[in-house]
Order: sequence, then C-alpha cells, then structure tokens
Amino acid sequence: MLGDLFEGGGEGLSIPEHKPGTEFRVEPDPAPFADKKGEIHELIAEATTPRENATPLSPELEAFMSTILQRFDQNKHNLACHTKENREKLELRLRAKPAKLAALKMMEEWGGKPDFTGINDKGEYRLDDLSEESTMERGLTETGAIVSFDASEEELTNRGKALTYPEVLTKIAAIGGGLELMSTDRYLALKELGVKMDLKNYTWLLPSGDRKAEKAAYGQKGMVYHPGASVNINVMCASRIGFRCSLGV
Repeated sequence: MLGDLFEGGGEGLSIPEHKPGTEFRVEPDPAPFADKKGEIHELIAEATTPRENATPLSPELEAFMSTILQRFDQNKHNLACHTKENREKLELRLRAKPAKLAALKMMEEWGGKPDFTGINDKGEYRLDDLSEESTMERGLTETGAIVSFDASEEELTNRGKALTYPEVLTKIAAIGGGLELMSTDRYLALKELGVKMDLKNYTWLLPSGDRKAEKAAYGQKGMVYHPGASVNINVMCASRIGFRCSLGV
C-alpha cells in the first residue's frame, strides 16, 4: 500500500551535484506528495495504534464475554447507554484487559450480575452489579458459602454470620483487576436509573462524596445509610447484609 505513494519512480527528487569530501544528500521535493499527506497520516496512525483485541481470551473468559454481551442486549430497553457503539467499545476494552474481565467473572460467581451502566467523567466504562439482591456470602463457619437472598433465618444461622465490612473489603481487594465495593454515589445513581436493588436485604457500601472519610455505609431499596460512630458496624445487620461491586474499564 505504501508503494502506491511513490508511483512515478524518482520523479520529484532533486539530485544535486556531488562534490568530493562533502556529504551526499538527496532532498525530496514535497510537491508531488502533497495530495498524499492525509493518506500517509492514516497509515502511520493505523500502524501505531494498539490492537485492543489482539490478546486471545481463554475459553472460560470467552464464554463469560458472551454472558456480558447477552446481558447488555437484554437490558438495552431499560438502559439508554446500551447502544450498539457502546457495546462494541465495551467489548474491545474488556478484550484488551482480560484481568478486568476475570474480576467481573468473579463478581458473577459471587452471585452478582455485572452490566454496563455508563461512562464516568474519567472516560471509564462502568460495570455495576445489578442483581436484585446483593451477594450474601457467609463466613466464620466450615460450611461458609453463598446463600440465597430469601434463605430462612435458621439457614443463615447455620451458615454463620455475614461477612463484616472489613472482611468484604479484604475479599474484594484480593481479586484485583480494579474490582471495588460499590460506593454510595453509585448506589444512588443506579436508583436514579430505575434499578431496583435490595428489596429484602442490606448491602455494604463504600462511603463517598462528603462522607468519604466515614468507616462504612450500607444500603437497602436504593437508600443509603451511614451508621454513627457509636454503632458497631461489624455486627449490625449481621444476618441479612451482603455486598455488591463495581468496576471501571
């Protein structure tokens, strides 16, 4: 393709007389190539732009990518940001950063339903857990496991107490890939989008905005609550509190 830019052989080249002992240089006459300038720039841009989908995904991540895109399509009537253009760009970004896709897969395995919810002021494509009820992973017992949001009190007691706020932060941080506990701002923003969350249970949230310095926050039914300093956040709502995550890519 580059050869097409130089049709005409040496036409346009000015070859000066070479004197012994001096540097021999061939100075191109830019005139014949003036109309090719835009094409040259396009070729350079194409050659230097990273291929976002160059890294092949593992079979597991490839299958999960299909899950993410299917969910995107299923919710296109509920979320205005679910456009064809955003779908294509989201896929390219996730393929370029498999560690983030793997983190989303873990969110799914915990019981969440990650889905695209918009682009933030940093230009990141945001994916949030849009599950009806937050993940309720039990801890502190040998049989600790994820349980259904409508589990009986007896089942919850047998499975141990819910994970505390510090335990949730530690668990999410261990995954990496940019996964984070959903912030109070994101929780409220999702409510504005019409997403129904935690109609029965509670969820731990990361304090943000003016209350970012506080120890913890929790939410239910799209509402945010900030426990006072005197409240023991490690034991409050112990039987029915879970967590949900967010990720930017």
